[in-house]
Amino acid sequence: MTSPSAPVALRSIRGAMVAVWVAAALAAAWIAAAVRWHETFLHDMVLGIGVFFLPPTVFFGAMQVIRWRLQPLRRPAAFEIDGGAFVAPVATKAQAVNAATALAVATALVCTYGWQEPGNYFDLVASRVGIPLMAVLFLVRVARLARRAGRIELRPEGLRVTSLFGVRELPWETVEAARYGQPTHTPGDTWVRPEFLAGAVNQYLSNPAARQAIGTAEGYEQLRAR
Repeated sequence: MTSPSAPVALRSIRGAMVAVWVAAALAAAWIAAAVRWHETFLHDMVLGIGVFFLPPTVFFGAMQVIRWRLQPLRRPAAFEIDGGAFVAPVATKAQAVNAATALAVATALVCTYGWQEPGNYFDLVASRVGIPLMAVLFLVRVARLARRAGRIELRPEGLRVTSLFGVRELPWETVEAARYGQPTHTPGDTWVRPEFLAGAVNQYLSNPAARQAIGTAEGYEQLRAR
């Protein structure tokens, strides 16, 4: 079965990027409001805790629920057919959730920093270290989404793997059997069930003659029928 073309996938990435940046804008606006009425919130513990900690806690919890729904077992056992290749596309929703999770932790640390008394040095130091780390992690995860990290293409000549740092071409002779079926090697940013990807790779490793049909509807039917 064929699936959406590359432009649809690109629109999916753009949509995820928009969602992430909207979440970042809302977080920034919320932090600005907390800073603006900081003294008022500190004098009312219930209001202060609600404003400082409830939103990031709820946001973080919501991201974990979505992350659970996007776990590898729930991913499709299917490729896209695009550009003469079988494509394991980017898990755009999973990447967006990863970025939003880092954003939620960063905002919680910002509020921890604002809530603590000046003499509480442990929390102050933890926040000062954690905030920039989470900010960097957020930007890295956004960059992974923008770079389409996690995209894997099966081609007649080998694999093409996209990461944050570029695109790697792996001839079939250099691909290790079952490598892409191992949890430590299958990218979590790839929107394909790991065992399906591993089975397809192993199929073409053990049957070189079938590689010429990669990227065609007929070749895909053969792969699905294996």
